Amino acid sequence: MILISSDIRTTVPPPGGVAVWLTGQAGVVIKGVDQTLFIDPYLSDMLEQATRGTPKAHVRLHPPAVTAAEVDWADLVLCTHRHRDHMDPLALPEIARVAPQTRFVVPRPELALAEEIGIGRERLTGAVPGQRIPLGERGWVEPVPAAHEGFDQTPTGDYPYLGYIIRLDGVTLYHAGDTLVYDGLAERLRALQVEIAFLPINGRDYRRSKIGITGNMSYREAADLAADAGARLLVPVHWGMHAVNTERPGALVDYAVETYPGLRIRVLGCGEAFLYGPGGQLKERGECGEPLSDAGNQQVVSRGDCPGWG
Repeated sequence: MILISSDIRTTVPPPGGVAVWLTGQAGVVIKGVDQTLFIDPYLSDMLEQATRGTPKAHVRLHPPAVTAAEVDWADLVLCTHRHRDHMDPLALPEIARVAPQTRFVVPRPELALAEEIGIGRERLTGAVPGQRIPLGERGWVEPVPAAHEGFDQTPTGDYPYLGYIIRLDGVTLYHAGDTLVYDGLAERLRALQVEIAFLPINGRDYRRSKIGITGNMSYREAADLAADAGARLLVPVHWGMHAVNTERPGALVDYAVETYPGLRIRVLGCGEAFLYGPGGQLKERGECGEPLSDAGNQQVVSRGDCPGWG
């Protein structure tokens, strides 16, 4: 297991770029110059507890890369929907306790749930598609609908499942949450020039539907969406955490290489990271010395490529 809090605290992103860590399931940390965002921090075994002894038992295959008690570095926590592996009812109040500066964004229909699990209302923002949430002068977060097999809008028209398009320090990223591909999504992402797409690849099938597991896009659909949206980099998420609901990222890579040879894929294990810079520039952590040269396209580096990330 790689514990990453010390890396997150000390890493300095490249100018005009961001640092990214994956923490398991759909958990993603994005660090800019002076803000650190944590999306869908699933850091407990709450889902395993809730499903133990059932056909859909979600047994963790590995521990989290960070504990909730360590997350004193988060400026903004974003949850895409209420499922326990995205809106962790044990981790969120602990983060709120150790990080008094942290604000929390949840879909507007889940504000009451967030308060119920221990987040003060004054620290909460109810996310609504189309209503941007400012990140100071350095960017914004734009919620977009997600279709977790369906949109399941509330009677007031709110969306309980969301993705987030994030603009931070000159980089535009998309975290899909749990969703299928739907009409207009690729066009929306392309219009905002999304560069990095964090997309689920676990898919859906008859067996999982039969035992009550709600599905997502498949690895093929994830590659298709990233290509159609014009993304430069696809990072698969929602795999490798629970044997009952996963997919092989290698299948994604095989499909993308054959179908979209220009699409970059970065498969990261729990706790692994990369730095992403502007205009094709890639800079590793300071221990690695000089920035890498411009290769004419965005490049990425994982922890294993640099001794300073060991």
